[in-house]
Amino acid sequence: MEGFLEVLLIIGLWGVLLGLPLGLLGWFAACLVKFIKAPKDDPEYRQKRKRRLIVSAVLAGFVVCSIIALMLIFISAVAHM
Repeated sequence: MEGFLEVLLIIGLWGVLLGLPLGLLGWFAACLVKFIKAPKDDPEYRQKRKRRLIVSAVLAGFVVCSIIALMLIFISAVAHM
């Protein structure tokens, strides 16, 4: 049972550290493409796409910066052991 929990923890940790940022970056890329491909003659639709692009960029940036900060804290902790 102990080994199963360790494997589950490792899978969850890798899912959060790799899956979440990659998923959010993929969402940002999709929003960017949809915004660029949006028709310029429909300002309301374009404004909606612009808002989604901004939200996805903020979330992706926040998660990536958080993970970088977490890694720096881990590196510092290991260096001071």
